[in-house]
Amino acid sequence: MLTKSRFDVVDQANLERKSSEETFLPLLANLVLESSFRYTVPFANLTLLGDDFFPTGYRRGFWGPQIKQVDETYLNKVDRAFEDFVNAMLAKGDTPSTSTWVLQYMLPGLNGHIPESDIDTAWPHSSIGHQTLFDPGWRNASSDGVAIVFNELLYDLANQRAKSTPSALHNGSAGVKECYDGRLYHYPNYIKPSASGIDVWGSNTARLATLKQKYDPDCSIHNGRVFASQGCVFRGYANIF
Repeated sequence: MLTKSRFDVVDQANLERKSSEETFLPLLANLVLESSFRYTVPFANLTLLGDDFFPTGYRRGFWGPQIKQVDETYLNKVDRAFEDFVNAMLAKGDTPSTSTWVLQYMLPGLNGHIPESDIDTAWPHSSIGHQTLFDPGWRNASSDGVAIVFNELLYDLANQRAKSTPSALHNGSAGVKECYDGRLYHYPNYIKPSASGIDVWGSNTARLATLKQKYDPDCSIHNGRVFASQGCVFRGYANIF
């Protein structure tokens, strides 16, 4: 299933923006689409489309690495891994019926909207890849380990692909160029449980911990991922090192 999300609001700063069809033509040109349909909904109701994908009563993961290039071999491996995950959940008597794996196509260079250097932003992304998302859903806490194991397997498949393809979608380029450091950092919204600070923020991790100490010295904000500032280490909340 291929899903495209696009806001059809006139962008005054980019009046020459390509249409959805033009934007995705390179991706769609070699696909045979058996069927398609389009939703047109008010922005206020947009979240309602996701209710069936994220029902209540399920435990959820929301993880995924970037990948430099996608080919049939990689997709076949992911397909088999996802099938094995579903079967493993069923074998435990669990219900993985809302689980998905998604490949999010990124335009080369994000259409010129990525920084020149990794130190220009908190999250280093002067080199960018396509984004994947493993969104497992299951009901029982006893099945947590199954989701984590298969998530690590999907990361391994992406890492193997990265080692075999030295190129990445680099800043501002309409084509594919050499990645400066050969590394794509994990997207902060999809951080896997075992990720370190270096995996996500690279060499910026220490700088971000310093900023955390400057603006929140008492570590008053300490939910989720917490940088290892002096205050957060002292209070025992730090988990990003």
